[in-house]
Amino acid sequence: ITGWRRILVVTNEFHIHRSKAIFDWVFHVPSDIDESSTTPYELYYLSCNNVGLPKDALKSRKSHEARGEVNVRTKLAKEYTSLKGVWKFLTEKHDFYTANKLVKAAMDEDEGGTGADNLLKLSYGKSSHGGVKMV
Repeated sequence: ITGWRRILVVTNEFHIHRSKAIFDWVFHVPSDIDESSTTPYELYYLSCNNVGLPKDALKSRKSHEARGEVNVRTKLAKEYTSLKGVWKFLTEKHDFYTANKLVKAAMDEDEGGTGADNLLKLSYGKSSHGGVKMV
Protein backbone atom coordinates (compact mmCIF):
# COMPACT_ATOMS: atom_id res chain seq x y z
CA ILE A 1 0.00 0.00 0.00
CA THR A 2 1.84 3.06 -1.29
CA GLY A 3 4.88 2.37 0.85
CA TRP A 4 3.00 2.03 4.11
CA ARG A 5 4.23 -0.81 6.30
CA ARG A 6 2.51 -0.12 9.63
CA ILE A 7 -1.28 -0.08 9.43
CA LEU A 8 -3.73 0.84 12.17
CA VAL A 9 -7.26 -0.51 11.69
CA VAL A 10 -9.87 1.45 13.65
CA THR A 11 -13.45 0.24 13.91
CA ASN A 12 -16.30 -0.30 16.33
CA GLU A 13 -15.95 -2.79 19.17
CA PHE A 14 -18.66 -5.05 17.71
CA HIS A 15 -16.71 -5.25 14.44
CA ILE A 16 -13.09 -5.48 15.65
CA HIS A 17 -12.71 -9.28 15.84
CA ARG A 18 -14.04 -9.94 12.32
CA SER A 19 -12.01 -7.00 10.99
CA LYS A 20 -8.87 -8.45 12.59
CA ALA A 21 -9.58 -11.85 11.06
CA ILE A 22 -10.03 -10.27 7.61
CA PHE A 23 -6.97 -8.02 7.76
CA ASP A 24 -4.78 -10.81 9.19
CA TRP A 25 -5.95 -13.11 6.39
CA VAL A 26 -5.59 -10.66 3.48
CA PHE A 27 -2.34 -9.04 4.59
CA HIS A 28 -0.67 -12.37 5.31
CA VAL A 29 -1.49 -14.34 2.17
CA PRO A 30 1.64 -15.00 0.14
CA SER A 31 2.34 -12.81 -2.85
CA ASP A 32 1.43 -14.46 -6.14
CA ILE A 33 4.93 -13.54 -7.32
CA ASP A 34 6.94 -14.82 -4.34
CA GLU A 35 5.00 -17.37 -2.28
CA SER A 36 7.85 -17.77 0.21
CA SER A 37 7.81 -14.12 1.28
CA THR A 38 6.37 -13.07 4.60
CA THR A 39 4.16 -10.04 5.01
CA PRO A 40 5.98 -6.70 5.13
CA TYR A 41 3.10 -5.21 7.13
CA GLU A 42 2.70 -4.59 10.82
CA LEU A 43 -0.99 -4.55 11.64
CA TYR A 44 -2.43 -2.85 14.72
CA TYR A 45 -6.04 -2.75 15.86
CA LEU A 46 -8.02 -0.21 17.83
CA SER A 47 -11.69 -0.42 18.67
CA CYS A 48 -13.97 2.42 19.63
CA ASN A 49 -17.10 2.28 21.75
CA ASN A 50 -20.38 1.16 20.25
CA VAL A 51 -22.26 4.44 20.31
CA GLY A 52 -25.54 5.26 18.64
CA LEU A 53 -27.04 1.82 18.13
CA PRO A 54 -30.00 0.50 20.09
CA LYS A 55 -29.15 -2.52 22.27
CA ASP A 56 -31.17 -4.94 20.13
CA ALA A 57 -29.45 -3.75 16.92
CA LEU A 58 -26.05 -4.02 18.62
CA LYS A 59 -26.86 -7.58 19.72
CA SER A 60 -27.80 -8.49 16.13
CA ARG A 61 -24.61 -6.97 14.77
CA LYS A 62 -22.43 -8.74 17.34
CA SER A 63 -24.02 -12.07 16.43
CA HIS A 64 -23.58 -11.38 12.71
CA GLU A 65 -19.94 -10.35 13.20
CA ALA A 66 -19.17 -13.44 15.30
CA ARG A 67 -20.50 -15.71 12.54
CA GLY A 68 -18.46 -13.74 9.99
CA GLU A 69 -15.27 -14.05 12.02
CA VAL A 70 -15.67 -17.83 12.24
CA ASN A 71 -16.32 -17.99 8.48
CA VAL A 72 -13.17 -16.00 7.71
CA ARG A 73 -10.94 -18.08 9.99
CA THR A 74 -12.33 -21.55 9.27
CA LYS A 75 -13.32 -21.29 5.60
CA LEU A 76 -12.18 -18.26 3.62
CA ALA A 77 -8.60 -18.06 4.90
CA LYS A 78 -8.16 -21.78 4.21
CA GLU A 79 -9.77 -21.75 0.77
CA TYR A 80 -8.32 -18.50 -0.64
CA THR A 81 -4.61 -18.68 0.10
CA SER A 82 -3.19 -16.26 -2.47
CA LEU A 83 -3.87 -12.65 -3.44
CA LYS A 84 -5.30 -13.91 -6.71
CA GLY A 85 -7.64 -16.18 -4.76
CA VAL A 86 -8.73 -13.35 -2.46
CA TRP A 87 -9.39 -11.15 -5.51
CA LYS A 88 -11.44 -13.92 -7.14
CA PHE A 89 -13.49 -14.36 -3.98
CA LEU A 90 -14.16 -10.62 -3.63
CA THR A 91 -15.08 -10.06 -7.27
CA GLU A 92 -17.00 -13.27 -7.98
CA LYS A 93 -18.43 -14.66 -4.76
CA HIS A 94 -18.67 -12.08 -1.96
CA ASP A 95 -22.28 -10.95 -1.41
CA PHE A 96 -21.40 -7.30 -0.84
CA TYR A 97 -18.84 -6.73 -3.58
CA THR A 98 -20.39 -8.80 -6.37
CA ALA A 99 -22.61 -6.49 -8.42
CA ASN A 100 -25.19 -9.08 -9.52
CA LYS A 101 -25.76 -10.15 -5.92
CA LEU A 102 -26.11 -6.52 -4.81
CA VAL A 103 -28.77 -5.88 -7.44
CA LYS A 104 -30.65 -9.04 -6.52
CA ALA A 105 -30.56 -8.15 -2.81
CA ALA A 106 -31.77 -4.60 -3.47
CA MET A 107 -34.64 -5.81 -5.66
CA ASP A 108 -35.73 -8.70 -3.41
CA GLU A 109 -38.92 -7.54 -1.67
CA ASP A 110 -39.85 -10.92 -0.15
CA GLU A 111 -36.82 -11.78 1.95
CA GLY A 112 -38.47 -13.38 4.94
CA GLY A 113 -35.93 -14.16 7.63
CA THR A 114 -36.11 -13.84 11.36
CA GLY A 115 -36.81 -10.72 13.37
CA ALA A 116 -33.11 -10.59 14.25
CA ASP A 117 -32.16 -10.81 10.55
CA ASN A 118 -34.52 -7.97 9.68
CA LEU A 119 -33.28 -5.89 12.62
CA LEU A 120 -29.71 -6.39 11.42
CA LYS A 121 -30.65 -5.24 7.91
CA LEU A 122 -32.48 -2.20 9.26
CA SER A 123 -29.44 -1.24 11.35
CA TYR A 124 -27.40 -1.11 8.13
CA GLY A 125 -29.92 1.09 6.33
CA LYS A 126 -32.33 -1.38 4.76
CA SER A 127 -35.84 0.07 4.68
CA SER A 128 -38.68 -1.86 6.29
CA HIS A 129 -40.49 -2.10 2.92
CA GLY A 130 -37.56 -3.55 0.94
CA GLY A 131 -34.71 -1.89 -0.89
CA VAL A 132 -32.03 0.31 0.58
CA LYS A 133 -32.75 3.68 2.17
CA MET A 134 -31.18 6.57 0.34
CA VAL A 135 -29.70 9.13 2.71
